[in-house]
Amino acid sequence: MTARRFDYNSVPVPARRRSVRYADPVAWLVLDVLTRALPDPGPDRSTLGVIAVTEHATGESLRSVAQEAAEGRVSPLHFVAASPGTVIGLSCAQLGITGPTMLLTMAASASLGIARELAEVWLADQEPACPAVAVVGHETTPDGHSITFELIDESSARETGPE
Repeated sequence: MTARRFDYNSVPVPARRRSVRYADPVAWLVLDVLTRALPDPGPDRSTLGVIAVTEHATGESLRSVAQEAAEGRVSPLHFVAASPGTVIGLSCAQLGITGPTMLLTMAASASLGIARELAEVWLADQEPACPAVAVVGHETTPDGHSITFELIDESSARETGPE
């Protein structure tokens, strides 16, 4: 299978909150994209790898925490939600993903190639770290959010190979 790419331009940030009360809107967006884009049936989600690339990360939650701090009190739940790792962590918790993860806090437009190469390294070993890697790129645009999703499995990694 070759890498699959889905582009979601100006996707509205989902309003659903499931069992998690606080999380950054970008984390909810990444969860929404992974839920929609992962093939069913597809790779075992429990061992799936995830690499996300975003310069924005949890910027909205970080600004909210800074405002709360200026007012004298920060909710511990809001503080945890502001951690950049929640961009991937929320999806992993909600979808049961326990494979390797990595968050690259840089512009997706300039660094998705780096994320793909990392995914290929994870898949290239005799005993790969995971059977497939979801690579998610996030950028903000004047119109909203833009997400790029690509699923790279062992066969597509062999086709291109790490450089």
